Amino acid sequence: MTIEILAVNDKAMLRRFIRVPSVVHKHDDAWIPPLMMEREEAFSPKDNEFLRRAEVRFWIARRDGRDIGRISAQIDPLAQHNDAERVGHFGCLSAEDDPKPSLRL
Repeated sequence: MTIEILAVNDKAMLRRFIRVPSVVHKHDDAWIPPLMMEREEAFSPKDNEFLRRAEVRFWIARRDGRDIGRISAQIDPLAQHNDAERVGHFGCLSAEDDPKPSLRL
């Protein structure tokens, strides 16, 4: 029961990345899914200036053939205050609530 990490590297994987929260939270009665059209625009460099200027990477976590989480990492050149050290941020975190430790490195 190991976790596989998949890099998002094409449009089909990006659509899958966008939909991970809907898969992860589908049994949560408090979950209200976002409008997919709005999410697709938010993750489109054509529509989102941040994605055009920043270095952004996305990953999907899978276990037993199921998507169980996602995360992004980004470096915004406008947020850098020191040329010698680049500062990055994580975001777009969504993950299955699983109290059992199953990640083995």
